[in-house]
Amino acid sequence: SIKTNQLQEVIVTGTRTERTVATLPLPTQIISGENIRKSGLSRLNEIIQEQTGLITVPDFGGGEGIQMQGLDATYVMILIDGQPLFGRSAGTLDLSRISVNNIDRIEIVKGASSCLYGSEALAGVVNIITKKPTITNKIKGNINYKLATFNTHDVSTTFEYGKNKVGIELFGNYFKTNGYNLSDNDFLQTVEPYYNFTIQPKVKINFSDKINLSLNSRIYNQNQDYNAEIGTDKYVGESNINEWNNSILLNQTVSDKFKLVYDLYATNYKANEYLNDQNNQPFDESKFN
Repeated sequence: SIKTNQLQEVIVTGTRTERTVATLPLPTQIISGENIRKSGLSRLNEIIQEQTGLITVPDFGGGEGIQMQGLDATYVMILIDGQPLFGRSAGTLDLSRISVNNIDRIEIVKGASSCLYGSEALAGVVNIITKKPTITNKIKGNINYKLATFNTHDVSTTFEYGKNKVGIELFGNYFKTNGYNLSDNDFLQTVEPYYNFTIQPKVKINFSDKINLSLNSRIYNQNQDYNAEIGTDKYVGESNINEWNNSILLNQTVSDKFKLVYDLYATNYKANEYLNDQNNQPFDESKFN
């Protein structure tokens, strides 16, 4: 006795506008937040490994990038809420930098999208769309903790508050692991011990039914220790990564068929690494900004 309508999946990455999957000119894939939560996984590279047609490849530091359409990870664009992520190592953007605990869905577009996103999107685009603040006049919060092998700890927490026309969300994540080694003869462990944290505050303001403003920020820090041996010589070092992303997004609906989007985005990525010998003299050092 109740009329029901079957809704089609909507994707925004393929054309930068809301389109149903059936009308897109490129093969697409959507990973829902519900499926991510059911998987029990905590980093983006682990989610990508479970998908068909996608291959993760390791970089020199133990991180993992993504290969698509037979092309190298250099040609896959990674976005968060439609904004590009920076900071590649040898062309690979480490997917383990991204926590999945506040993701609403992941949109994957396979095929050349360079006309929309530049030369880095020659193989395809992966857009991580995070949850948006809700205005419900309530205070909500949750905390998740995961314990895994290699002394791996993953803690995530979310705080939400909305009142009148303003919604606020604060997400935080802390990840720590001892790493692992696949060969006793290596110069370094396959993955050295490291820890990182992510903080993502968001504010949404609805000025009216037709105008709303979103303020999004992301702060990320990672620290990794190195201990290496060559014969009788011992080396110690450290890798430190600092990253921030800020965006201001104003949406204005003029009519049912006409919408204006004003977007201002800024990002910065810094990576400093060094390796000293047993006399604390520099053996290797690199800086990226």
